[in-house]
Amino acid sequence: MAMGFQRNSNRPRGREVAAHQLEEFMLSGADASRDWTQPPSRHTGRERDIHELIAEYGGTHAVAQATGRSQRQIQRWARSGTDRMSPESRRALTRASDRLNAADRRAHGRAEWGALAQRFGGAKGLAQALGVHHRTAQKWLSGAAVPSEANLARLKQADRGYRLSQTYGHLGSQAADPAPAGRVHMKASGDVRARGVHGSPVYDYQRQLGIASVDDRGHELPPEVSQDLFQAMQTDPHQALDVLQEHLSGARDGDPWGYANCGAYDPDQEWGFFLDNFSDFHLA
Repeated sequence: MAMGFQRNSNRPRGREVAAHQLEEFMLSGADASRDWTQPPSRHTGRERDIHELIAEYGGTHAVAQATGRSQRQIQRWARSGTDRMSPESRRALTRASDRLNAADRRAHGRAEWGALAQRFGGAKGLAQALGVHHRTAQKWLSGAAVPSEANLARLKQADRGYRLSQTYGHLGSQAADPAPAGRVHMKASGDVRARGVHGSPVYDYQRQLGIASVDDRGHELPPEVSQDLFQAMQTDPHQALDVLQEHLSGARDGDPWGYANCGAYDPDQEWGFFLDNFSDFHLA
């Protein structure tokens, strides 16, 4: 397919749009996870009345076993109320409620963190990946605690690293590899802008990148660029977009693979090669 040029449409475009689209393409190999930048909802326990206990335990017999009272007593309380209940019996009902609350917290913790912990082989593996004590991860899974803001950032990075590895296999591991051996090739299409530092004219087109390259796999990214791209995507898609645009602008020192000879990359001055809207994006 030949490299195409076409005047831009009126589609939504710009840095925020492009960063979001790049993130979606790069993390498309695994199901999206929750927003790890926001604390999960903290489950708060509550004390249930006798009718709620009967409903949640599954009958008066089960409540009797949970409280150590007779089934007839539970039935009487259900009919006539618990106003005249002894303090000891009221404490027994409170303990029964607490057991349900603990079960709710465990279910809540598994729902919030279980899928992510499973990727790392359980609470211990998750703790090692995040650099926290395994009891801390166990508390998250049990619903007894929620992560701090710093740990939420680590969770987000771990989640993105997993999704990159699911999308790109061994290539996704390059984020942690100081000298990645595999070559990475890019194909993309979308709305682009370019402006050279020496006042060359601005062009604003729909363009295909890497489609008509000599190598059918697409435009080759230098190892340090692909490494920086994967690293940046683990923390911030805007940084990943900057890595890609700086390379395509031909502005990285010692980078012979630059796509456009803009001479500089400075978004504030609008110097460089800018990807405003992705129609497609592939790394291989």
